[in-house]
Amino acid sequence: METKELMTTDFDRKLDVLMEENRAGRLERYPWVGARYAGQAPKVLVLGDSHYATDGNEFSQEALEELLEKDATRAVVDCAITSDAPWKMFAGLYSLFGKDSLESRKDFWSKIAFYNFIQRVMRARDERPAYEDFMSAWKCLSGLSDVLLPDFCLFIGTRSETGIEGLGEGNYAIRQDDSVYINGFPREGWFLSAGGRRVPFIAIHHTSMGFSPSHWQAYLEDKIPSVMRQLRK
Repeated sequence: METKELMTTDFDRKLDVLMEENRAGRLERYPWVGARYAGQAPKVLVLGDSHYATDGNEFSQEALEELLEKDATRAVVDCAITSDAPWKMFAGLYSLFGKDSLESRKDFWSKIAFYNFIQRVMRARDERPAYEDFMSAWKCLSGLSDVLLPDFCLFIGTRSETGIEGLGEGNYAIRQDDSVYINGFPREGWFLSAGGRRVPFIAIHHTSMGFSPSHWQAYLEDKIPSVMRQLRK
């Protein structure tokens, strides 16, 4: 993964300085911010899970150094847009939103913001984030939300609920939706940004494993029809 020269330029750097000044937690990498994101209604922030510094199943120092660069997330998205065989997480995301061509993928990414929730880089495929990683991640999202101003967050993976209590009583709500089971129960709720904005979210089963796009499409179209209309068109 090369982070210095991106093939894709359809993203917005204007918020980079504000992200540095206003973050509440430790933002290690700039998020992807689509060139049309600021004008979307609603504005959707998609959150993946973690970065892995591995080559196959082994730790890679080269991959770690690349992932520590500020533009690393943008390089990952660049690969996801232009690759004929994107990582499973992105392949599942494209199936969920019906993006089966290069042009439709470019359009999709131009509308959204994206980053991986956990800031610390994992050094093995089987390494899992610690509780402290999730606590830090929620604080980082709380601060970053005052810069990106998302109207809705979609988490790819349900373990992101871990550590939300670190935001403090009255600053969040979360529940497991027991009415539907699609390889797991979704979570839904809201959190307050550092500046007091209320941001709703849904966390779905991770798109990289045992994922059923059609079932999750139906669920999300029922729960967030405006978001699905915007991102599936």
